[in-house]
Amino acid sequence: MEFVKQVCQLTGLGLTRSLRSRASMTSMIFCIGCAVAILIVMFSMDTGLKATTLKNIRSDRAFVVAAGSRILALSAISRDKLATMEGARGIASGAGPGKLFAPIVTVMADVERRRGGGRIAVPVIGVGPAYHAVYPELKLVRGRLFQPGVHEVIVGRAATRRVVGAELGATITLKDVQWLVVGEFEQNGGSAEQAIVTDAETLMSAFRIRVFNAAAMLVDTADGGLGALKADLQANPDLQVNVKSEQEVLNDEIRSVSGPLNFVSSVVVTFMLLGAALAAVNAMFSVIDARGREIATLRAIGFSDGRILIAVILEMTVLVIPGAVLGAMLAFVLCSDSNVELLGRGIPMLVTAPLMWNGIFVALCVGLLGGIFPALRAVKRSVADALGER
Repeated sequence: MEFVKQVCQLTGLGLTRSLRSRASMTSMIFCIGCAVAILIVMFSMDTGLKATTLKNIRSDRAFVVAAGSRILALSAISRDKLATMEGARGIASGAGPGKLFAPIVTVMADVERRRGGGRIAVPVIGVGPAYHAVYPELKLVRGRLFQPGVHEVIVGRAATRRVVGAELGATITLKDVQWLVVGEFEQNGGSAEQAIVTDAETLMSAFRIRVFNAAAMLVDTADGGLGALKADLQANPDLQVNVKSEQEVLNDEIRSVSGPLNFVSSVVVTFMLLGAALAAVNAMFSVIDARGREIATLRAIGFSDGRILIAVILEMTVLVIPGAVLGAMLAFVLCSDSNVELLGRGIPMLVTAPLMWNGIFVALCVGLLGGIFPALRAVKRSVADALGER
């Protein structure tokens, strides 16, 4: 207890003295705050991507993709194969005579951005007749559904805000063809709201596409569910397809984006943290140098080097807290209602409480590790030399 008491006393004394060095403390707070803000901002993109992509996931929804394809956009399935698959065991039946089985084809269309000008790529999804039954959470908020065989589209709420000519009643040019916007839909904030949706056959004709990317379906647990569906389709060597749950498909989609995104974020954040750590250590060195005689006096009257070493490390750890908190608050303000354009998607920059706590924790680790060097300098100097300074 005596050890802890003395360390606390030394830490408190050091904080009192350090806070008087306004220039050094301001530099430390600024550098740590900037590093924490950038850390949170960079990783808020990954958090937003996962939140929107996984928001409407269902355990009874599955996909058929070409064997070896990790993401839907790289999958290719012929019309004949899809016709064979639709009768497989395990697919749920709809209210009508057909199965809840919807072929899907996706293309990226070059369109004009509403804010800031320029061009962006937006996903256009061509869907089969059962698509809206397979995705019941996709609801029209204005207008009506498109008609098959006609150049009509419905646009997600987020895409309406991003794309010129995507409002209800307007026409939008896709592949040199004018398409009439007949409806606007929402998906509880899900990723489909970033897309334009139309009839698959009409889209394939306009873009001269001959194959589908995949098929989405609801599985019937009473008829064997996903296991029966996999057994029927993957066992057929002529089909060459994989059956995946929606969770598996979306996780693959997330990894294809978040992998490179997190790599870039990690590199940027690492350099920022190194810069912040060097600035904080440099500021602490100047504080320790200014307190050389004080620390030597403490050592001379009996405070051990170990207690002083720990006290200086704790002191620097505590000193990074204001910068870390300010950085977290700045990131929250900057990212509120913000989106970033990435691969044709407007990804919300989502700052959550755990992400903010992680940023503050990283800053504390920087302070803890960075405090070792000034602490060693404080106890390595000769007491006689330090007391003799003027």
